[in-house]
Amino acid sequence: MKDRTIIFLIGLGIGFFVCSFFYPILFPSPLATPLNNSAYALFSPGVQKEYLAVLNSAQKSVDVELYEFSNTALENALISLEQKGVRVRVILESEVDQNWFTAKLLKENGVEVRIASKKFKRTHSKFAVVDGKEVLVGSTNWSYSALNLNREASLLVNSRSLAQQFENIFNSDWNIAEEMKNV
Repeated sequence: MKDRTIIFLIGLGIGFFVCSFFYPILFPSPLATPLNNSAYALFSPGVQKEYLAVLNSAQKSVDVELYEFSNTALENALISLEQKGVRVRVILESEVDQNWFTAKLLKENGVEVRIASKKFKRTHSKFAVVDGKEVLVGSTNWSYSALNLNREASLLVNSRSLAQQFENIFNSDWNIAEEMKNV
């Protein structure tokens, strides 16, 4: 009986791995036609490459406020941007355990990280402002599952005025967020 259980669990693990690898390939994300070349709808699963493209387009700054951040590719993108001289700031919710690992990794690599204020019950935001002109916002946490397995919806909007509104909220939240002391 024990051998059957082990074989079953191994098979289940292999099945999950195969499904998670092929699902985005078989069912790619439909990237919507832009509205007046300013807004794009992003539906997961399968939008990780679009998120990476948005981040990698940054020349000056990226400000990110998230409920959950555990996606290695996006972590590495932010670290790479910081190393290229792009100012990267991240606010993360304290209630999500994985965020502490991400915060430590980012901070160790020069990214400015703060923990969301307890002024709010939770910081459930999921947005990024790139170069003060693009906003990526929606239901998508920055996790492998959210970008590659779940049905999520986000918008990429190219609008300086909208970006300024999000930047104002980000700066307000940044000012009351807790600094990471010991890494």
